[in-house]
Amino acid sequence: MERLLVFEKEKGKGVQVQVQEWEEEAEEEEEEEGKAEESKKRRKVTRKKNHDEEVKDALREFMRRQLEMEARWADAAEAREAERRAREEEWRRVMESLQEERMEMEKQWREREEERRAREEARAERRHALVMALLDKLAQKYL
Repeated sequence: MERLLVFEKEKGKGVQVQVQEWEEEAEEEEEEEGKAEESKKRRKVTRKKNHDEEVKDALREFMRRQLEMEARWADAAEAREAERRAREEEWRRVMESLQEERMEMEKQWREREEERRAREEARAERRHALVMALLDKLAQKYL
């Protein structure tokens, strides 16, 4: 700036114009700097808004994923519970059929045992009748 002022003294108006041009350029630069600062402020606000939006988006995404994971976990738990109930019901059916089979086998065993006893009693009665008939014959013969 000192150089320009020196030239102003030597040449007059021509240099003055240059100084004015320089001042206008300086003012323009100041305006641009002001605009740049304003623009920086806007960018800062915009960046802050963008940052806030990014944080909100990240939280939304996190919550969405969290809910998806919870839903998958709940579905898996329900599936395991349904599978457990199905296995338990199958086990009950098998146990009931085994119980019925065991009862049927016991019934058949009792029936066979009763038949065996009936045959044994019939044999015992025939044997007793035979012995009595033999004793009667002997008693009649010797008496």
